Amino acid sequence: MARCAGSKYWRLPGGSSWLTTNVYVRDDRSLAGTTWHTLVAFGSDIDLMGKGLKLFGYVDLYGSEGTRYEVVYGETQLLLDVGDLAADERGRLFLGIELHASKNAFGNGSGTEVVPQLALQWAF
Repeated sequence: MARCAGSKYWRLPGGSSWLTTNVYVRDDRSLAGTTWHTLVAFGSDIDLMGKGLKLFGYVDLYGSEGTRYEVVYGETQLLLDVGDLAADERGRLFLGIELHASKNAFGNGSGTEVVPQLALQWAF
């Protein structure tokens, strides 16, 4: 069970840029003790030489608790508005890259990965 200790939505310079922060107290009753949990998410629409880009992602972190190790997990996407390029339909079809990264994703003290992936976003 997680109890939210604080949550904040931040507007950043640039009009459509944002950041959210969440801080929790985490208590898995099957493990001894309690720990902290933080989730940070971000996003921005970018106009680069008249072409639309989106940058967004999140980082999820929590501390060790009982026999579970600390965990870091996150993803970031950079997407180009290909609908605007191909069919003059701005804001509907995006293509780009996603970077997934994690350390101890299962809390067992092993396993670090960084995985680049192809990303497609379609708004209909």
